[in-house]
Amino acid sequence: MLVEKLKLIGRTLLTVFILVSVAFLSALTAMRFAIRGQVVRVPQVVGLDQGQGEGKLATSKMLLKVESRVYNDSLPPGVIVSQDPPVGAQVKTRSKVSVVLSLGRRKVPIPELIGGTLRAARINLVRRGLTLGLVASVSSATVEKDHIVSQEPPADSKEVLSPSVDVLLSRGEGIEAYLVPDFIGMDFRQAAEIVAGEGFVRGAVNLQSYPDVASGLVIAQQPPAGSKVVPGASIAFTVSK
Repeated sequence: MLVEKLKLIGRTLLTVFILVSVAFLSALTAMRFAIRGQVVRVPQVVGLDQGQGEGKLATSKMLLKVESRVYNDSLPPGVIVSQDPPVGAQVKTRSKVSVVLSLGRRKVPIPELIGGTLRAARINLVRRGLTLGLVASVSSATVEKDHIVSQEPPADSKEVLSPSVDVLLSRGEGIEAYLVPDFIGMDFRQAAEIVAGEGFVRGAVNLQSYPDVASGLVIAQQPPAGSKVVPGASIAFTVSK
């Protein structure tokens, strides 16, 4: 009797195990199909205008992102010049395809911006249908502060792809800075020679007694080592006596 019950329990557990295994394998298979269904191939959108490209990508459950615009002698304005990822690449749905749009043939020359202000450059570029690109700054002893030192591309450039013009702005004549040396533990006479030789000025000297420290050694300094100072800066010392 007990043996029959055990056999029945065993058969029941085996049946449950089989059913659970089948359900697990079915779920795993369904998940694989679902994941596989999220992968699509990128269609070609080069040669289409922006609206057509968006529509074609939408049918494949992808999005269009305009990365930049460039001049192009063979494609009219608004037509896609290049795309990334390329045609045939496998991506997940809702992925973005970055495109570059054509501005058509360049019709306006690059103006001369050097020597002018940033505001004047921006106005000049906008009037010509151009844009101001990257703006960096540099110290200059020859160009007035907040005026343009150089530009890229230069004025009247022939081979130009982008409608943006990068400029380098003057910060005025830069003030040279020096790092203060570390004088701690150095003999004061040696420190004084370095101060004079490096173009600094020796400031106040405070003498203090320190146990177990030989006399004449630099115990503290102001400004501290590593500080940035201008030429002729004063350096004060605390020296053991």
